[in-house]
Amino acid sequence: MFLDHLKSYIEISNFERRGAFALLFSFILISGYYYHKNTSPQSEVDVDHAKLNSLIAQLEAASTADSVSDKRRSSASGNKSYKNKKYADRASLRSFDPNVDSYDELISKGLFPSIAQNIVNFRNKGGRFNQKRDVLKLYGVNDKSYQKLEPFITLSKEYSDPARSDSHEKNSSIDSTEKSLRNEPRAMVNINTATIEELKKVSGIGDFYAKNIIELRSKLGGFCCSEQLNEVFGMKEETMVKISPFLVFDAGYIQRLNINAIRYEDLAKHPYVSYKEARAIVNYRDQHGKFIKTRDLEKLHILKDKNLNKLLPYLDVN
Repeated sequence: MFLDHLKSYIEISNFERRGAFALLFSFILISGYYYHKNTSPQSEVDVDHAKLNSLIAQLEAASTADSVSDKRRSSASGNKSYKNKKYADRASLRSFDPNVDSYDELISKGLFPSIAQNIVNFRNKGGRFNQKRDVLKLYGVNDKSYQKLEPFITLSKEYSDPARSDSHEKNSSIDSTEKSLRNEPRAMVNINTATIEELKKVSGIGDFYAKNIIELRSKLGGFCCSEQLNEVFGMKEETMVKISPFLVFDAGYIQRLNINAIRYEDLAKHPYVSYKEARAIVNYRDQHGKFIKTRDLEKLHILKDKNLNKLLPYLDVN
């Protein structure tokens, strides 16, 4: 009786049995799918090899271009360095004649290109080197460089190169002017005290030159030598040679600057002293005490390469 009652609870119909089998089958399919998905290897990602190869080619081309550019810059820098070294590493100078030697000859004899070019330019303007120290007239030549050049400077009396006949004729005309001036009575004029009218009495000096001479004289504090006429605005070499014999360059009339008392602002107003140099001079004085002699300025590093011979006549320590 009890067993019959229990059997009525656990018995299932054919419909229910088919449903149970269908559910079990579905569970097995789903489990099998996820098992296969998790255990099988990943599929490879599709790659566009054409685009990838194109990108690699572009990167290689850019890298090659940068490499070539770097080599060119390095080569240019190397060539420039070589050229500078070529002129800087010359073992020694050889004798040269600034009145005769061409630019290429001056270079071959050990001169720097800038100095060689200035020598040629000076000659082309009618200039002539009558003494070795005339080389100091050239831009870029100071006392230090002149001391190196001086033993190798040779001066010929006449130009021997026909290619420079025009320049020779100019200098010949200057020589003839000098000779004629020697035969004329000289009306000597003190360039450091003369007025415009007194300067105009000298043959070759008109209003233009007279005003410019006095203007430079005012800035300098006076003229020390005839070479300073080259610094007068508009002054030509021929005119300088013509008027120099009639001018007196008396250093006793020069207005000197007391470097032991002057302010750097006032010192910097002189044409031969820059603002930085004036500051350095005054600072050195304040730190080390008064200057004993004007040549003490040679101790200043900033003035090592400066042509102090031009400046010293305008300085005093008293």
